[in-house]
Amino acid sequence: MKREMPDTQLLVNPHINSKITTWKRCYNSMLLILDRSGVGFNSANDFKIECNDEQWSQIVKADINAKYMRYKSWPYLEDWKAIFGKDRAVGVRAEDVSSADDILYGKDASVADESQPNLSPYHLDDFFTEEQIQEGLNVDPTTESPLGESDTKSVKSPLSAKKNTRKRKSEDVLESILEVMTKIHVDTSERLRTLSTRIGYDFDLSAKRVEVSKMLEEIPLLPQKHRFMACDILVKEPEHLDLFTGFSMVDKYDYILHILEEKHGI
Repeated sequence: MKREMPDTQLLVNPHINSKITTWKRCYNSMLLILDRSGVGFNSANDFKIECNDEQWSQIVKADINAKYMRYKSWPYLEDWKAIFGKDRAVGVRAEDVSSADDILYGKDASVADESQPNLSPYHLDDFFTEEQIQEGLNVDPTTESPLGESDTKSVKSPLSAKKNTRKRKSEDVLESILEVMTKIHVDTSERLRTLSTRIGYDFDLSAKRVEVSKMLEEIPLLPQKHRFMACDILVKEPEHLDLFTGFSMVDKYDYILHILEEKHGI
């Protein structure tokens, strides 16, 4: 993360750790839900769980964490499989993000340099809500996976080989996390861009209505009812508006009569 976003405010602990904990809980719940007979997922390309009320009642009884998951979208399920899949290390030999961060960048890598101004465009609020952070921080530590039998029987390898293996696993986990966070940032940027475009369009349309209304008021022979009807037509159809604004006052009146006759038979 320091390599990709050197000035970011996000820290491994608590920000990334809490988010990963939340993701892992949701991922485990999703696996249990989708393993049930008759439960579907993403058939409408909306990344949502598909089941009837009776099935959902049974799901919630079996897993209280699934209570609010039914109507939410889960577009990162495949990415979670890459991060939290069954082949990932678990138990006391598992490696958390803090350890991986220390191995790759040193123990001081996750500490922000306060002597430098914060120029990063990324902020914690862009990625996580307060509810998600608190939810991750309040996780019961007893839910962590116990040491598996395969761990107790594993043969000890030389220290250098063990360090290389840990580094590779750390790099894989961090790359997967960065990929998911990048997708979240891109999705957020697209939504903000769409929202700003709509706001700009609504503002331009409102200004156009005011301008058209003022121009129609300058035509003295045009009844109020006809002025309202003409205003609706000109605002909705830019080609008529372009012609209307180019005419003289006399021609404007004749053109309004023309389009009213064409549209409403007046």
